[in-house]
Amino acid sequence: MTPTIGRIVYYRERTRPEEIVPAIVSAVVDADAGRLKLTVFSPAETYLCEADEIGGPADLRGGRWHWPPSPCATPGNPPSGRERR
Repeated sequence: MTPTIGRIVYYRERTRPEEIVPAIVSAVVDADAGRLKLTVFSPAETYLCEADEIGGPADLRGGRWHWPPSPCATPGNPPSGRERR
């Protein structure tokens, strides 16, 4: 998928990478590199940040975003994060 303004993504909190929160794409800095400006909706606060796309399923660093899983994903067919809807 191509990141565009208004799309919803998941964001790993920078200080608590185990916590994943929703965010809205506010600006696309570099679509090819996956660099976005996000409006993040954390339970404690709403804030703006700049973030890079995760490097893959094993990338658990904070301060990164990824696509939400596909609602069509099943245990035998996990979402890749890149499928078209």
